Amino acid sequence: MLIEVLWAYRCTPQTTTQETPYSLTYGTEAMIPVEVAEPTIRRQMFDLTLNEESLAVNLDLVSEFRDQSRIREAAYKVRASRRYNTKVRPRSFQKGDLIWRMRSDARKNEGKFSSNWERPFRVREVA
Repeated sequence: MLIEVLWAYRCTPQTTTQETPYSLTYGTEAMIPVEVAEPTIRRQMFDLTLNEESLAVNLDLVSEFRDQSRIREAAYKVRASRRYNTKVRPRSFQKGDLIWRMRSDARKNEGKFSSNWERPFRVREVA
């Protein structure tokens, strides 16, 4: 079962790159097990000489293919960070300001009714 799930993941286009991990690694698309077992147009139209020629072309273009995927991935990360940062309120602190520090999970062992914040701290220097 795990093997089928991993194979399906490798053959599914990812959100960030719009390509399959298999094609980014090997420079060509893979057939999922269902396509191998059942007769499909892809298998019926298969021509060995044409396939070898297209594989050679794909190997020549694989670096450009990966570069385009990197560009799409970077653009996706920029869009995600912009969306995330729309909800972030920028704050600046000055030397001498009092701030509250959120407790870490390791220090929250007093129970669910304990406070979420630690005592106020004074800012010593601005980085």
